[in-house]
Parts: sequence; C-alpha cells; structure tokens
Amino acid sequence: MSQLSKLLKDRFEKQGKTKYALAKAMAEADGTGKSATNFTSKVTNTLEAPEARVFRGVKEMVELLGGEIVIRWKDEKVVRSKTEITEEVID
Repeated sequence: MSQLSKLLKDRFEKQGKTKYALAKAMAEADGTGKSATNFTSKVTNTLEAPEARVFRGVKEMVELLGGEIVIRWKDEKVVRSKTEITEEVID
C-alpha cells in the first residue's frame, strides 16, 4: 500500500464515511447531475491506487520541478516546533 493510499484510507476511516457517501459528495461537486453510483468505482479505485489516477502526472511534474504536494486536513491542527540557535558573544 502506498503512502498516499494509506493517508487517504486512514482519513476515510477516521471520518467514518462510506464509499457511497464520498461518491455522493463527488457527484454533488461534479455538478453534472450524475448519480452517486456513477462515482462509486472512482472512489474505490482512488482509495486503492491513488497514484494510478491522473494525479500521478501532476505529482511527477511537481517533484521534477523540485516541489512537493502537501495534504492538510482543515479540521486537524498541525503543530510544528522550530528551534533556532544563535551565537552571542558575551564580553
């Protein structure tokens, strides 16, 4: 299982969503009037192998350009700590 697949599955399970609920949300976001059943295989395939989707090309290009794609969940707080060391000369 890839790191991205694990990240998506963990989030999916943490929120207690069903694949159908996610497919329904995708159908609504799509705005074409398609039913949720049209999106259920897309949800399953994306959870199982997210890198196999169109995103793979974007990810590769971003990485080749020296970047990275970062996922931040809006309802989770990320705490980072930064330590700076400075040198002071004391006379």
